[in-house]
Amino acid sequence: MGYGARYPVTNGGRLFGSLINIDVGIVGTSTGYLANRFLAPSMKSTATQGEPEAVDTRSKVRQLKALMAQQQTAMDEIDLLLQADGS
Repeated sequence: MGYGARYPVTNGGRLFGSLINIDVGIVGTSTGYLANRFLAPSMKSTATQGEPEAVDTRSKVRQLKALMAQQQTAMDEIDLLLQADGS
């Protein structure tokens, strides 16, 4: 314990301190559980979209590939411009 720390010396005080510590753990755990329940996407919202998850994933992959191709084209153009300036 640190300098000037206070702690219970009777059995009743120790029991009360233990119950307070247990309560803090229970409240923290239940708060985390509730936050997870509120922030996690619900199964109903994904099921009501009417589009299977695999199709949505394929669409996203296609979009990412198109973006990567655009970025590669832009990088190639930048390389050409830098080579033209350097010569």
